[in-house]
Amino acid sequence: MYTLLELTNDVITHHWLSLSNSSKPPHTTVSTLPNPHPEGMFAAEILVSKAIGIDGLPHLYVSNREDTSEEGDTIAIFSLVDKEDKKKLKETPELVRQVRTGLRHIRGMSFGGADDQWLIAGGVNNGGVKIFKRVKDAKGEEDLEFVAENTDIDKPTAFLWL
Repeated sequence: MYTLLELTNDVITHHWLSLSNSSKPPHTTVSTLPNPHPEGMFAAEILVSKAIGIDGLPHLYVSNREDTSEEGDTIAIFSLVDKEDKKKLKETPELVRQVRTGLRHIRGMSFGGADDQWLIAGGVNNGGVKIFKRVKDAKGEEDLEFVAENTDIDKPTAFLWL
């Protein structure tokens, strides 16, 4: 199970041995922030993608808002599964990349389309709505490719694909 901590920009991976076990599960923590990171950033949304293609693996996507960079807030992409043993989850998600969105104060994100091939995100304070296509880079890791935007949508916070 993954928990996103808004105020510290951390993802905690909980390792449940058994749901009937009443003891506190062991966990690991990883930061979602880009380097260097300014003070005052917050996490907003956490998603797990479906695999891209027949040999793909699921990835974890986390939005970071309030980045002071002129390139806007980021979406952090983490690999979750061991590439050699695709049935084995990594103990701690591994950061693959930070994608600059051009959006300000990302709140909502959602996957849509066949196999979650599209990611939509909105900037509450600026930037409107942007759609990205999930693609693989040369190393086979996930990346986002900008596809379309609508800057006339004001203060978007959530999305639902039909």
